[in-house]
Amino acid sequence: MKNTRPIAFRITGTALPKHLFSVALAATLLTNSAFAVPPANDNLADAITIESTLPVTVTGTNVEATAEAGEPNHSDTEPDADAGRKSVWWQWTSPITGTVTLTTEGSGSQDAANPASTDPYVDTQVGVYTGNSIAGLNLIAKKEDSDGAFAFGWTYMTFSAVQGTTYKIAVDGWKGATGRIHVNLSSGGGVITPPPPPAGRTLTINIIPANAGNVSVSPQPGTDGYADGTVVTLTATPGGGDTFSAWGGAANGSLNSVTVTMSGNRTVNAIFNADHEILVQAVNNSIGSWLFNGTTFLGGSKMRDGIPLNGWRVVGTGDFNNDGNRDVLLQHPDGRMTVWFMNGTTFVSHTALRAINPVWQARAVADFNNDGSPDIAFQNTQNNRIAIWLFDGTDFNSSVLVRDGIAPLNRRLIGAADVDGNSTTDLVFQVSNGRITAWTMNGTTFVGGVTLAGGRAAGPAWTAVGVFDMNNDGDVDILFQNVDGRSAVWFQDGTNFNNAIVLRNGFAVGSGAKLVTAN
Repeated sequence: MKNTRPIAFRITGTALPKHLFSVALAATLLTNSAFAVPPANDNLADAITIESTLPVTVTGTNVEATAEAGEPNHSDTEPDADAGRKSVWWQWTSPITGTVTLTTEGSGSQDAANPASTDPYVDTQVGVYTGNSIAGLNLIAKKEDSDGAFAFGWTYMTFSAVQGTTYKIAVDGWKGATGRIHVNLSSGGGVITPPPPPAGRTLTINIIPANAGNVSVSPQPGTDGYADGTVVTLTATPGGGDTFSAWGGAANGSLNSVTVTMSGNRTVNAIFNADHEILVQAVNNSIGSWLFNGTTFLGGSKMRDGIPLNGWRVVGTGDFNNDGNRDVLLQHPDGRMTVWFMNGTTFVSHTALRAINPVWQARAVADFNNDGSPDIAFQNTQNNRIAIWLFDGTDFNSSVLVRDGIAPLNRRLIGAADVDGNSTTDLVFQVSNGRITAWTMNGTTFVGGVTLAGGRAAGPAWTAVGVFDMNNDGDVDILFQNVDGRSAVWFQDGTNFNNAIVLRNGFAVGSGAKLVTAN
């Protein structure tokens, strides 16, 4: 039985005449290891950080410590059978390049000044490593004893350290010895080199396309660049016949003036003359904007500095407040909807719209009744039916169940645009076989069906994600994304396929990122 100690209890009292009694009880005090709490730094992942200086001493305990699966033997002399398996961990970043001395002098309470202490010293084993996991440990040095430097089994060792490198230090007890642990680090040779002061920060500005405008900066940099932390104001001015579109790189938004904090070297892109935009959502649902002039990619910008959106999905864009800027509609999985009011790519404010049953997924934003306000087309995720909500600005007006609830079989609504050139908005679908079709509409009334791209079918790896006129020829083009992250556009001549291109020279978005809409 583990950790048992005999304890005696004696009960005494006043004896009555002719009554003499005494009772002796013997009991055993048990320490049940099931209730023991291991040290906070029992595992490598929980290594306690030691201040990055020299000399430095820390204390702890390895009482109730354990060894992790696959943890190495930290002794340089003892076989695995004598490994302590009672290890605790620290981590320390070296402030020097040179020799470092590590000892466990003082572990336990018995020392040269108090050799008769009944609380025994802790006979230690020490391993020094780099790496962040048990499987990824790289041995730097390990040591069992002190080579005669100490009398009580403490460890004395040296190792070569590199400034800025973080070392993982394991202290174990020989054959399971436990108690108070001391770790002492000191310089055994080497120079503590303070980090150099930051060099002057450089600011690089790219004008895209070249000669489309200029950017002024205030303040101007010094001969060595900008001092760390300087706030620089950038102002974009388009050339004659050009328009400023957005900032990219270390700056975001579409206002002509923006500030950049020079806490490092910065590169800023000033983007001019964008006539199309594709919105991309990252795996954390943050929104990025790809800006194009025709099919030429100009650059990217982050909306709202790339804040994550916790489930919100971009549906499409439309001018909900009639200020001449396209705004962004988002839907949450619980059915809530919100509009981001924008000034170019700069967020201004937001407002909530009427919520909908979450089985209805918003799929397209367009003006179906030609009243100047964007409306929203939904598809039911359970039965595929299509509905349209008509709006007056951001105020809900009415709803229509398209085709009296007849569902488009095996079709997913991907967008809305005028596919037949009659100045009314139509609904565009991708069929499960890869073909693209449309319901031509008169307002919210179904007129007929038409096959787009001459009936051409996209391969199973390509998903249609939106429709827009990318080459400005008056015909609706179709935007696709491949499962590998690449994007492509099918150009149409009316409803016939014309040609296709891969965007951005085949650039693939990151894992989990999705192209969500285009305008």
